[in-house]
Amino acid sequence: MKERSSYLHYTVVDLLNDAYFLDSELNPTKESRHFWADLELYDQQLGKEIHRAHSFLKAVSQSQGKRLSNDEINRLWKQVQDRNTAFDKTRKIKRTFYWGVANIAACVALFFAVTTWWHNTNSTSTQYGLADYILKAKQTAINGSSDVQLILSDDKKIKIAGRESEVKYTSDGMLAINSKSVQKIKGGTNTYNQLIVPAGKRSYIVFSDGTRMNVNANTRVAFPVAFSKGKREVYVEGEAYLQVSHNKLRPFVVRTDRMKVQVLGTAFDVCTSAGKMLHTVVLVHGRIQVQTSNKLQRILNPGEMLSYKQSGDVQILKNVNVSQYISWVDGYYEFHEESIQNIADKLMQHYGKKIDVSPKISNVTFSGKLDIREDLKDVLENLASIIPAKVVAKDGEYHLK
Repeated sequence: MKERSSYLHYTVVDLLNDAYFLDSELNPTKESRHFWADLELYDQQLGKEIHRAHSFLKAVSQSQGKRLSNDEINRLWKQVQDRNTAFDKTRKIKRTFYWGVANIAACVALFFAVTTWWHNTNSTSTQYGLADYILKAKQTAINGSSDVQLILSDDKKIKIAGRESEVKYTSDGMLAINSKSVQKIKGGTNTYNQLIVPAGKRSYIVFSDGTRMNVNANTRVAFPVAFSKGKREVYVEGEAYLQVSHNKLRPFVVRTDRMKVQVLGTAFDVCTSAGKMLHTVVLVHGRIQVQTSNKLQRILNPGEMLSYKQSGDVQILKNVNVSQYISWVDGYYEFHEESIQNIADKLMQHYGKKIDVSPKISNVTFSGKLDIREDLKDVLENLASIIPAKVVAKDGEYHLK
């Protein structure tokens, strides 16, 4: 098995010529499944290539019909090349792979195989794993709508108005929004939904197992309609606070693009910064294990925070003031001797509006609470009255002077 870094620029062509990838498809193990799933989460473009290669092999192996001729194999392979926009046209395809396809596709009809492969590549079907769904989910922009959006398995979008909202999945398969029953949810452990919370909004999910998740602004959450018997797993891009329902036989896993957090029953905040330069986990109570994309594992105790930078640096801070990191759940941000520039950066991320801070006050510190249930202009006016400073609004941007 190669190092993960050696796959980062692979295309579907490279994967279909890679011995470990082909062996993983033919003889999958727990280790190989985790290896490729982590790669998909770590690099979005590579994840697309892995999904295409997997879908191609699946179409070939599951199709039925006559044996392919060499001409048909070549035509089928050309379909892969045409769909792979990242393919280097000057690269020569190994002829040995053709015979590998011929062996796998001993009973494949060309038309059916090509049709099935292309359909699977672009299908909206949700009968696949979380890693596959995440790639599909990211096609929808977080701030593509001013309302919170709940996207169901049939791609139906439910818009939820208001600054705050609640989504609840009951154990009997019903969906309720803002305490009102909406519909019976179709699907199970292989059917996924997605909650998108845009700038300036917050939401709250109750999963069918009783786990509660507060979802901050600029956040995407992907999750199965029903958790499997052996594991509960969700994906977070942005910030969320979880209070996990205890079940030692069904560990709860939260994935980000660069981390995996596993718990049995606890409360913690997980956050990926804008641009995903920094991922953090803050443990309120309980115990969690964090695994980063570079395979480092750490156990966190209450009051500890793990930060993971894009550079690969991992730090664990002890005895942090957890209220600073989870206060947003109650509708406010809490600061302790924080610079005005850092406060403005946090408000910009939450509200999705640009805030320019004068150099004269950027390093001034502030301690207190700011109510994020209010409009941004009101929040800035309250802050300015204490510093003191002046708020100027122009062309949708704000200036603190």
